[in-house]
Amino acid sequence: MTVLKPGALGPPTDPTTPAEFAASMAAAIEDAYWNSLAADGKRLFDRTTNTESDRDRRRIFVAIAQGVTGHLRVNAAALRVTADVPLPPNTHIEIDVTP
Repeated sequence: MTVLKPGALGPPTDPTTPAEFAASMAAAIEDAYWNSLAADGKRLFDRTTNTESDRDRRRIFVAIAQGVTGHLRVNAAALRVTADVPLPPNTHIEIDVTP
């Protein structure tokens, strides 16, 4: 089973995107932000570097991702999956989040 990876800033000495940030929820938020800027013809930023400016921007994405995953963890009992019919053992449930 895949786990949610909220992400972290990683070391400031890493010249490229730190492994702690890559393929995380925070990175997905950064990608969505980049795509929204591109769609509106705004100035884009390099997503492959780890400058102080990159880290300043990513701080908010990491904070949001860590807050969301922390909230889900603390409130896991609020998440329910129900079925109208009995499900066989080892049933895999996918959640479609398409807008």
